[in-house]
Amino acid sequence: MGTSINFFLGRIAASRARSLLVYLSDMSRRSLRGSLRFIPKNKFLEAPQ
Repeated sequence: MGTSINFFLGRIAASRARSLLVYLSDMSRRSLRGSLRFIPKNKFLEAPQ
């Protein structure tokens, strides 16, 4: 009985961790795209002083 409960909880934790990873990668990709949009293009071409 206890092993099946542990297996069930393990599957829930694995699916929750996978969804959290997908969510975090999507948020970072979205914020990175947003920050790239706000930076002017010539800032990339200028060499840092």
